Amino acid sequence: MPHRLACLLAVIGSIAVFEPAAAQSGPSFDCAKAAADIEFLICDSPTFSDLDRALAATYRDAAAIATSRGDDAVEKLKAGQRQWLSRRNDCMTVDDIEACVDYAYRDRIGFLALVYDGIAPGPYPVERPLDGFENAPPAVIDAVRVLPDCDLDNVPPQLTVFDRDLGYELWMVPCWLAAYNAGSAAVVVKTGEPAFAIAVAFEPPPGGPTEWADSLTFPSVDLATGDILSFHKGRGPGDCGTYAQYRWDGRETVRLIEYREKDDCDGVWTEPSAYPLIYRAW
Repeated sequence: MPHRLACLLAVIGSIAVFEPAAAQSGPSFDCAKAAADIEFLICDSPTFSDLDRALAATYRDAAAIATSRGDDAVEKLKAGQRQWLSRRNDCMTVDDIEACVDYAYRDRIGFLALVYDGIAPGPYPVERPLDGFENAPPAVIDAVRVLPDCDLDNVPPQLTVFDRDLGYELWMVPCWLAAYNAGSAAVVVKTGEPAFAIAVAFEPPPGGPTEWADSLTFPSVDLATGDILSFHKGRGPGDCGTYAQYRWDGRETVRLIEYREKDDCDGVWTEPSAYPLIYRAW
């Protein structure tokens, strides 16, 4: 049976084995100065204290990289951290507070590691077009065929394989056509193991659709950075719509970085990357 890739799982799983140094204890902040309920919760929990220290260390590394990239990158990082703190604090309003806090920390650590660790491609990154579904590993086609968004019988069988030379390939498979948009599914395949094929589920922005998407509209991939860009037209002229930027680490992880939307179809062409900002994870 084909598998789905919930984009966060690889990141969260990779930090689930986090082992703090034995000599350390307590969170990154002074518990004697704790004032909010979320701070008391973290101080009282060895697990949350460990995660808070781990996040502080990851943030310091991210800040050093952001500083090397310039003031704009630093501001993006700070804004993203403020947004994350707000989401973490909101965990105190849900039923399962501890599960929410645990997820919030592990998710943020994994995200910062993905965006700011500077994962570079290997020496031989490749973008390879491929004609014919029959030329793809059967597991890739099987993974796409079961997706609700996709109809492989009514799309041109023109695939593209992206390989950052890091042990995995990203297969872009066309799966639907509409009047002025076309969508493709993405499948991660482990190099040399064609039976390892996992369909990517693309996360929505907070406050947006609750369901993760099976496909992206007009996707393009930058092998140097791992960025996956998508533009979905609001109507034929392309003067409105949505723009999304995801980041692929060259392995199994894909995360939403930025989401923009222009809902005023005013007849004026605007570069989609300049649409009004709805969400930025940095």
